Amino acid sequence: FQLFSTSDNFIQFEPKPDWPVPPLDLMLVDDAVFANLEASAIRQDPLPTPNALSMIALKLHARNQPGREAREKDWEDIVGLIKSHELSLDSSDLQAIFTKHGSEGDITRIRKELGG
Repeated sequence: FQLFSTSDNFIQFEPKPDWPVPPLDLMLVDDAVFANLEASAIRQDPLPTPNALSMIALKLHARNQPGREAREKDWEDIVGLIKSHELSLDSSDLQAIFTKHGSEGDITRIRKELGG
């Protein structure tokens, strides 16, 4: 991989042109956030995966970074996570994530899109 971009919160790598793999994005988090992600992770091989609420928080955070080009793709991922995990828009945990990591209007938009 070759370094593509860095910021305070992310390091992005692109594969060499002849590699049949997608780009690699790393989100940098502090120890407390990492501990929370690790504690709530879904244990599966080959690597633990953040749970749906954690993924939504990460997607919202990434989506709201200056210069982010994949904002609508991030939004589609968020909608997909809510649908596939049958999360309630009335969940206090989900609302707290949108309040902390989202932008104004995200709750309204998600309610319109999901009919809630």
